[in-house]
Amino acid sequence: MTNTEKKILINLEQDILNQYKTDIKNIPIIFIIASPRTGSTLFYQLMIRLFNLSYFSNFTDSILKDTPIVGNFIEKNLLNLTMDNISLESHYGETKTFHEPSEATNVLKNWFEWSHPTEIKGKNIKDTMQSHFLDTVSSIYNMTNKPLITKNAWNGYRIQKLSEIFPNSYFIWLRRDIINSSHSDLIARRRKGDPQSTWSSATPANYKDIQKLHYAHQVVEAQYIYNTKVKQALQDYVPHNHFCEIWYEELENNKEKLFKNLLSDINNSLEIELNINHEELKKLNLECAKPKNHDDDYYIIKEYATNKYPDFIKKDTK
Repeated sequence: MTNTEKKILINLEQDILNQYKTDIKNIPIIFIIASPRTGSTLFYQLMIRLFNLSYFSNFTDSILKDTPIVGNFIEKNLLNLTMDNISLESHYGETKTFHEPSEATNVLKNWFEWSHPTEIKGKNIKDTMQSHFLDTVSSIYNMTNKPLITKNAWNGYRIQKLSEIFPNSYFIWLRRDIINSSHSDLIARRRKGDPQSTWSSATPANYKDIQKLHYAHQVVEAQYIYNTKVKQALQDYVPHNHFCEIWYEELENNKEKLFKNLLSDINNSLEIELNINHEELKKLNLECAKPKNHDDDYYIIKEYATNKYPDFIKKDTK
């Protein structure tokens, strides 16, 4: 992108922000907090389709990461995208097409520090960028009349900060059986390289110590510590009626009850009036992913997790 093009985008962004930005105090925003390989991408897609929410797309994250409101403006006013554009397919967290939901890593890197360990070096907003972050979120809501929902594993270590700067926020803590999520995480690590030295996403302060363990034990400890940190942060920094805990496995058998209860909780907490697409909800046929092949590593993970963290095993998967 040329300097002239960048200048045009910056000027366009400022025009949009000046038109739509307001005080963030009452602006609703929803955060999905989930460790890697817990079904968070599917859940993210479902939330957008069922509740008609705003989001950062692959288009915005790849081309307009520095001026994300421009991406949302284009998609709303020029492309007139609908929820029908969103599939329920993904591949290791990546959605299919240009205008589908993104984890918005590039957008978030514009606002947040982004170094390892995440718990220490990736939790704070960059100097001078907080106002841009807040103005973007408030403008998206005022422009679309839809709350923004976002999903990125690094936000699990930013709960305190996010709750402070967004007083009208709601956090959905998505969990998955630790055996299945750990095994899936191991498969994802193998795709990237050596599972002994590869880490899938956000890192705790002691991740270097965890990497000294056998790789099949590493993935269990990674899932455990992430979820333990999330639980503590939610309890310490978020009002009790502004977060909930959901298990991925419940999407398969209790989806209607789950989403209807979630809708009620969000509306009451954020004092908004979201609606649910009942027709879409009824026709959903969800089958939550389970390991197709129980290899040797699966049984190592199962034994280790069962002995150390039985409370993190979903009862119907024991």
